[in-house]
Amino acid sequence: MATDPHALVDHKRTHWSSRAARRVIAGLIRVGGSATSMELAREIDAVAVSTDIHAARCWLAALGFVTERDGDPIHTADEGRNRQGRRVYRYTLRLDVMAAFAAKTMGGE
Repeated sequence: MATDPHALVDHKRTHWSSRAARRVIAGLIRVGGSATSMELAREIDAVAVSTDIHAARCWLAALGFVTERDGDPIHTADEGRNRQGRRVYRYTLRLDVMAAFAAKTMGGE
């Protein structure tokens, strides 16, 4: 199995926002765990979705969700191009991450 290049980022040496990270994770959970860039942008009211995804990856890494066995907690798939010629990506939150955050949200934390 190939290693996801996002899992190789040194998350301790990059700048990221935990607020943006939380917004992305909550948004992905609300839409069932998977959304395109545009769908997620609408859901979380963001203009820099890829930057917010990076923040979420960094935050999840800091929380221990990035492991050699499990890899990246947010999978990115290239879905081609839209009518304007821009790339469309689909972001999917790993099920164990979804379950962990859904449990915290439902528990009132």
